[in-house]
Amino acid sequence: MRKIPCKDANICSAARAFLSLVRGTSNISKVAAGQLFFAAIDQSGSVYTGGLNVDQALGRSSSEINASPATLPDIPAMQDIAVGDNFMLALTKDSRIYGWGSNSAGQLGLGHLNTVNTPEPINISAKINSITIGSTHVLAVSTEGKVYGWGSNHFGQSGNTSHLYLDSPQLISLPEKIIAVAAGMHLMPIMRWTYLQRLTRKKPALILLRLALLKPYFRKRIVDAHF
Repeated sequence: MRKIPCKDANICSAARAFLSLVRGTSNISKVAAGQLFFAAIDQSGSVYTGGLNVDQALGRSSSEINASPATLPDIPAMQDIAVGDNFMLALTKDSRIYGWGSNSAGQLGLGHLNTVNTPEPINISAKINSITIGSTHVLAVSTEGKVYGWGSNHFGQSGNTSHLYLDSPQLISLPEKIIAVAAGMHLMPIMRWTYLQRLTRKKPALILLRLALLKPYFRKRIVDAHF
């Protein structure tokens, strides 16, 4: 295999951290990658993080910047994880959300705007089925098909038009049961169950709520892979 010279020390450090994890662990079930850091979950629900630790994005009490992969201690078993701009959210196997890292727009949903070093539970009454992250906003779908949003909201991308920032989860008013959402930098696509005469054959119809003009250079690149 031809080796490519490293032109950016931070990028290469994050890449080496990820490779050291996947080469040494055979039971990884989920990974998510930010620009310069990553997270992974193994089959037991343990969370690994590594890479560049800006704003404590790795969820560790250590202030180490270029960090090798390590598990996060003292947290419940997780089933899913998502990453944004220097922050992460993880979904427990019993449908609760934990968050850590940057919180300048309230994207951790903890009721304040302070950076959080280690995982903290988010106070949300519903059981959550899935989470998705834009740049600095979050959308979550409950097991009952309700959608909650929080974080940056300059263009209404968190589902609320009255505040620029939402520092705690807010229920989004939608007419039907929702099965999936996705978050871009300034928009929110939503999947709902509906009948469009006989054309859909009872399949989900994609309803795109275009909340801002999304230009190519605004697109957020998040890698999200299953094994």
